[in-house]
Amino acid sequence: MAIASPGNRSRHELMSSAEGHGSTDGSVTYGQHRPLRVALDTTYAGVNRTGVGIYSRRLAARLLSEGNALRLDVRCYGPACVEEATPIGIRGNAQEWSINTHGLLPLRMAAFRPDVVHATSHIGPLWGPGRLVITVHDLIFMHHPADYNPLWLAITRATLPGVLARARAVIADSYTTRKDIRRFLKIPQRKLHVVYPGIDHPPAIADAEAGKTPDMLRNLGMSANARYIICVGPWVRRKNLPVVLEAFQIISREEPDLHLVITGTGAAGMKGPAPEQLISRMSRPMQEKVHCMGFVERQRLYLLLSGAAL
Repeated sequence: MAIASPGNRSRHELMSSAEGHGSTDGSVTYGQHRPLRVALDTTYAGVNRTGVGIYSRRLAARLLSEGNALRLDVRCYGPACVEEATPIGIRGNAQEWSINTHGLLPLRMAAFRPDVVHATSHIGPLWGPGRLVITVHDLIFMHHPADYNPLWLAITRATLPGVLARARAVIADSYTTRKDIRRFLKIPQRKLHVVYPGIDHPPAIADAEAGKTPDMLRNLGMSANARYIICVGPWVRRKNLPVVLEAFQIISREEPDLHLVITGTGAAGMKGPAPEQLISRMSRPMQEKVHCMGFVERQRLYLLLSGAAL
């Protein structure tokens, strides 16, 4: 999710209003002498290879590359400080632990002395330098708490109200998320701002890669020119895979040659049915039309998306 048009301007203005001043040429300065110092906290979101992880990596890459033009002094903290996802080991996962977010991270940022700290997911430091801006992508864990790891849920519920109370501004990805923040956490309306994420740019695909879609389809047991629907996302309950499979069976009555390709894997700490279990309950002819690929790296995913009928 690259930073794009209206969303860019809104996030830019939020940073400016949190601390500092906007100028007539669109730049932001703190006082008259130095750029606005912005710390990006990606420690809670950057471990994800998709979704909020992509959002965090794109945001970090764009602000780091265009900081000078915007009169921003940007420093990034966490796994999303590199543009492409890399395997996350114990060190990366440890950055999500509360002792890091609320203990070590504020100490690390102290030397930088940021004017604004933007946490790219719903948990940011409870204390430390700078005015805090939080992006909340959703509150699904409040709607379906039984789907989440009990320890993670307990820590999140204990810290989230304090984090949002400290924040100068709270960005919601949608009006539904803003409504949920008001419902569950009673955050004042004046602090809430709906800013849609941008649209991710497709990756550069080498000529040698561009023709590999037929090979991928053949590896799944499909013909090279097969028509297919693609379902992308982790195998967790909120993605509603049973409904996807039910809908596919209905469509298949009218489109018997259509296939369904499912990408993704299970997500740590979140419950959800494995597609294989759901597929095993379908008739044998339907089972032969449904194909699970697991995690698909970005270039191959774009090839699959570009070739999909839906």
